[in-house]
Amino acid sequence: MNRAVAAVFLAGALVATQGACREDQMSPSVEAGIEWQLDSIIAGDSVISVSASLYHSTNRPTVRFIPDLGLSTHGDVGGYGGCNRFFGEYVVSDPSSVSVISLGTTLMACGDVRGRVEREFYLRLRQVVAYAEKSGRLVLATEGDESLHFSSQ
Repeated sequence: MNRAVAAVFLAGALVATQGACREDQMSPSVEAGIEWQLDSIIAGDSVISVSASLYHSTNRPTVRFIPDLGLSTHGDVGGYGGCNRFFGEYVVSDPSSVSVISLGTTLMACGDVRGRVEREFYLRLRQVVAYAEKSGRLVLATEGDESLHFSSQ
C-alpha cells in the first residue's frame, strides 16, 4: 500500500515539475522536432532565395532540433544542406538564444548552385546565436545582420 501511494505521489510530482523544467527550452514547435525548410539566407543587403525550382520540393535544405530527454538546455540538430546531410548539437542559454556546436557533414561533392547555397547555409548555421519562431516561420540569426529563414513543412 505504501509503495502504491509513493508511486502515485512520485508520478504527480514529475508531472507537476515537468512544465517548470521546460520554461527555458526552445518553443514547443521547435522542440517537437519539426523539420524546417530553408526559404532564404540574408547577409546584410544580400538575399539568397532558396526556390523550389532549384531543388525538388522535398530536397530543399532543412534543419530539425531534437532536445535531449530530461535536459532542457541542449540537444541534437540535424538536417540536409541541399547536397549533404549535417548533424551536431545545440545549446540554449535563454528562451531566445541558441548556439549550434559540433557541426559535421557528409562529404559529397556539390559543384553547382546548390553547393554554393549549402556552403552559405552551413557558414551561417555555425554562427547562430538567436532564434525566433512564430506562425510556422523560424528565423535563426547571427550576431551580425545575417539570418536563415525557414518555414515548417
